[in-house]
Amino acid sequence: MQETPVFSRIDTVVVRVRNRSAAVAWYRARLGLQLIFEDRSQGLAVFNVGRGASLSVWELRPDETLAGPGVEGSFPIFDAVDATAQRHELIARGVRTSSVRETPGARCFSIWDPDGNRLEVCEVLEPGRG
Repeated sequence: MQETPVFSRIDTVVVRVRNRSAAVAWYRARLGLQLIFEDRSQGLAVFNVGRGASLSVWELRPDETLAGPGVEGSFPIFDAVDATAQRHELIARGVRTSSVRETPGARCFSIWDPDGNRLEVCEVLEPGRG
């Protein structure tokens, strides 16, 4: 039996934050993301991350808490053209990063927003490149 996808793409990935306006300022200044929609009454802001995808920051309500900073939770992965160079650029912009990790197929590093949310940056390596 052939499986047919139910969905055509992921529309957005939500990152929960303590303060929407502070998160909007950080994601714009540090990552250079373009704000495309904001609903202050819902505590929501949406950024264009290219190729039809978006990243949304959504403010916690008073009775909610953030997930822990470890790797057990979900996190978005940004596509990198040159992970090493992009890491240096993010460090220059004041972003906290991990060191670059390399596997046979990818070169990746982690970054963290002011709320401690983990975001990943990965460059897919061509076979034989590295």
